[in-house]
Amino acid sequence: MSPTQIWLGALGAGSSGRRLGAMGWSWRLIAEFKWVATSPSVDLATYKPTGRVVLGPNGPRIIWEKGPLHGIHIYVLRNGAWVWLDRDDVSPYDDLTPLAVANTPEFRTYKIRGVVNDEEVGVDSDAMTILYGG
Repeated sequence: MSPTQIWLGALGAGSSGRRLGAMGWSWRLIAEFKWVATSPSVDLATYKPTGRVVLGPNGPRIIWEKGPLHGIHIYVLRNGAWVWLDRDDVSPYDDLTPLAVANTPEFRTYKIRGVVNDEEVGVDSDAMTILYGG
């Protein structure tokens, strides 16, 4: 289906031209219509996902913007090293990991990386830190 056919379908022109005539359109004008669709160009090699961490009902919650991504990989900073935590395809993401030491609040630092077609793309997000007490 061409973009013009989609556009005509949206106008309800599939079965009748009455609606088009009422709008001042003719089939000849439609035939001459040039569809121009633009979409923002995104360089996935340099794309930097955005997000923030808040305290959700079950612990740290990462709220992220999907944009051109299929999903994200979530990393957490543990003992000075970034460790893969999970993949998420729909924002928000809730981290249900228990505290390292029961009843002892801890800082948790996260970063996210974009995923398209099951491959990481772009660069890491800014680090996001929260104090979580369990």
